Amino acid sequence: MGSGADGQALARAKRDSASTWELIVLPAKPFWPRTPARACFLCGDSCATFRDVLCDDVDGWLLQQPALAAGCVHAAMRNMAAQVRASQAIYDSGVEPFVAVCLSCDNYLRTHKGAPFFSGVQMLQWHMNTLAEPLGAKIDKRMLYGLCVRLAREHGGKTNYYMSLFSPEEQALIRTVALLRRDTAKAHQALLRYFRSTNKESCLAPSALIAHKMRQYKFGVSHAHGPNVYKTGARSAL
Repeated sequence: MGSGADGQALARAKRDSASTWELIVLPAKPFWPRTPARACFLCGDSCATFRDVLCDDVDGWLLQQPALAAGCVHAAMRNMAAQVRASQAIYDSGVEPFVAVCLSCDNYLRTHKGAPFFSGVQMLQWHMNTLAEPLGAKIDKRMLYGLCVRLAREHGGKTNYYMSLFSPEEQALIRTVALLRRDTAKAHQALLRYFRSTNKESCLAPSALIAHKMRQYKFGVSHAHGPNVYKTGARSAL
């Protein structure tokens, strides 16, 4: 069992950290005075209410992502799981190491139960750069926009650790979508503008669905229109 000094040191590390990384990986004990709540392992959001997930289960999730092993989010989750084990062993080796998963991410996991593991942060990073739906899974835009809010906001003066894994351009988009989250049409347009800015004016699109989305952006079509109805007065290669 760790000493009281160990607990105080962990509490100070959590309190004085600049991001939520320490809140993700360091153990939590309710009797430590002024210790911040843990942060979600999957999205980095500081959460007062969470579900405990054993690191062994996290390993099982990550084993489902061999093609993403070199990705920054996958690597970060793998490294954090190792740090959780190390810090728990220092404090109390008799307790199995676990991480926290917030209610939003827990609901996301339950919604995608039976599908290969793909965290919300990975889904967001994939979608904003490709407009595609990974693994054929239907993307809940409200979930993605809510994730942008959690990534963009500060947590007791701390930045969300996962935000540092995005490029400056991606971070700017996340903040924009977070501000527009109540106007889903404008948030969707922001995603399309980012995709156009990073992919230029190519005459080819990766899929018919993405080509359709780009036409919607080009001609300002609302979602109330049919899939092949566009405003006239302009032409596009798409």
